[in-house]
Amino acid sequence: MTTTQQKAGVEGNGSEALAQISVNSMQTATEAYLTVWKNASRIQTELLRFMTNRLEKDFAHPMRLINCKKPDDFLEAQMDFANTLFSDYAKESRWMGELMKDGNNKEA
Repeated sequence: MTTTQQKAGVEGNGSEALAQISVNSMQTATEAYLTVWKNASRIQTELLRFMTNRLEKDFAHPMRLINCKKPDDFLEAQMDFANTLFSDYAKESRWMGELMKDGNNKEA
């Protein structure tokens, strides 16, 4: 048995050994691609969730402004919106960093 066959865990020689090495290589490549696609899917899902949530808040903001009766109410609405916006993006940035750092260790 050759060193390559021993590393691949195959016995025999010739085309059978080569076929087993090819199967092992394909399984390894398939597992790697699956991991990449699962992580990409997880990230895309998270981005869509975040953007949907932010758009709902963005579209609700003008209605809050329309209902303001005093300049102080208007200013408060603007400040709340700005604070929420920056807070949401900061949280999402941290979460995306964690997803990318620990990619296959995180569950969706």
